[in-house]
Amino acid sequence: MRTRKAILALLALILVFSAVALPVVSKSNFSGNQQYGYCDNCHSASSSMAVTMESSPSISNPIAPGATVTIWVNASGSVTGATQVGALIASTTGSSNSLPSNDGWTIQSDPSGSATIYNYYKFTPYSGQHSFKWVLTAPQATGTHSLYGRILHSGSQEYFKNAGPLTFNVQSVPVGVPQVTITSPLNAAVVSGSITVTGTAIAASGASISSVVLNIDGAQKGSTTSTTFSFAVDTITLLNGAHTIQVVATDNGARTGSQSVTVTVNNAIPANPIVLIVSPSNGQKVIGSVAVSATVTAGQGATISYVSFRIGIVEFGNDTSQPYSATLNSNSYADGAHQIEVTAQDNGARRGSQTITVVINNTGNAPNIPIVMIVNPLNGAVLTSSFNVTATVSSSLPLTSVDLLIGGASQGSKTTGPYVWAVNVNSLSPGPHMINVTATDNSATMGFQEISVSVTGHVAPIVHIDNPTASGAYDGSITISANVTPGNGISYVVLRINGQQVANSTAAPFSWQVNTANYPDGNTVVNITAVDLSGKHGYSEMTVSIDNAGQEEPLIEMGATIVAGTLSIIALVLVLTTAVMFYRNKKGGGS
Repeated sequence: MRTRKAILALLALILVFSAVALPVVSKSNFSGNQQYGYCDNCHSASSSMAVTMESSPSISNPIAPGATVTIWVNASGSVTGATQVGALIASTTGSSNSLPSNDGWTIQSDPSGSATIYNYYKFTPYSGQHSFKWVLTAPQATGTHSLYGRILHSGSQEYFKNAGPLTFNVQSVPVGVPQVTITSPLNAAVVSGSITVTGTAIAASGASISSVVLNIDGAQKGSTTSTTFSFAVDTITLLNGAHTIQVVATDNGARTGSQSVTVTVNNAIPANPIVLIVSPSNGQKVIGSVAVSATVTAGQGATISYVSFRIGIVEFGNDTSQPYSATLNSNSYADGAHQIEVTAQDNGARRGSQTITVVINNTGNAPNIPIVMIVNPLNGAVLTSSFNVTATVSSSLPLTSVDLLIGGASQGSKTTGPYVWAVNVNSLSPGPHMINVTATDNSATMGFQEISVSVTGHVAPIVHIDNPTASGAYDGSITISANVTPGNGISYVVLRINGQQVANSTAAPFSWQVNTANYPDGNTVVNITAVDLSGKHGYSEMTVSIDNAGQEEPLIEMGATIVAGTLSIIALVLVLTTAVMFYRNKKGGGS
């Protein structure tokens, strides 16, 4: 009787055990690669095969919605008594919502490489090292999303081994600004004639280029939608000297990126005709009919169209061929000082002139006038650097002032010699200028001489930002530095970020440490402007991306890992210590 009861009890236990251990999912689910769901309580947790997971990108950094994620499920060891073995990825370890698609993941490819995509992959042999790769698209919903890996095998029972979870932080990642690269002309290049501004504009991932605009000195000169841009520029339309070429790219999200280069335009300025009055001499007293003659030298490649002779605004003669001369009837004018101007014009409408003062003395009572001779520069000189204006003055009466005018603007006055004035060529615009020295005596009688000179273009400072570069995102403390080529010496260099002055320096090296945490994440405009001693400006500007937000998470995860590992070690030590003490007490070796 006891034996029968024992047998019945044993059968009951077997039935209970079978109800718990036998799988709910039939073995037909392992027939091939497929979308396969599973549940924790449907399998016995017993297997000799180890399983691990890897991902790219790693879980330490946030990923954007829809980003591509690669998952590897790795198996090692062996399985005995199995009829089938498979690798699996899923979104949970529970019986519901286990497929990756149920959490928003989309499988792009699985280990089978076939057109039909599954999250379960059957494999052989059942021993050794195995690695299986799935490529997925991340969910569009922001937040945390996990993936698990498993190795399943079937025999008399179905078993599994878990790996994971790999938990990804899906968040809206700011789209970077377009990256603009000007390949020609190079920064600090000297250019002339027709040039082509070329380069590329590349949108950040997830964006596209809407427009590319060419600016010269802040004025728009062209636009395109091509990401490989090419703009034709005729530098003849620009004054000789420094100019800033900027290309600005705008993407479909209205984000802009730019690059600037500074070039020096150096087109040959056609020389103006050079006029030299041969007769009469400056300050000479004349009577009756006076022969006025001049020599004229045309610029290279030009010819003289005509030469005009005037007193004031009234022309008293003209000539079109060498020798250039005209006759002045001095009886038509009152006795006293008069200015004779000889002007030559060439076939390109360029003009040159010279003016002298003569004293008409038909009555014999005309007063003497101060006689002015400009010694330097020479009439018709082409000036490329700072220079001195030097004059000599002779007068029968004491002088009250000797004045220098350039283009009608006063450059200074002296009452005694030497009559020398220093002129900064950078204060004059490129092109022709009239230099006039006028002497006044104590009877208010004036005498002067005037010559024509040409000023070539002069160079403003050239600025090149060495660091940072336009590409990449920046966080923490960074160095901003620039190389500055002075034009007429450096007065100061200013660093501005988003239009606000941050620092300035008066001498090289032009380098500053900036904490990016003081600025909001996203697009940031860095501008470095150099000002020379004559007030001319040169600058360089770029747009960079600041990203201090996502840099702390890996540190937090690392800290959590270290703390968890430390706690695990402490717990293990406590357990071992307790076991040793228990063992000693059991044997009577301790109190």
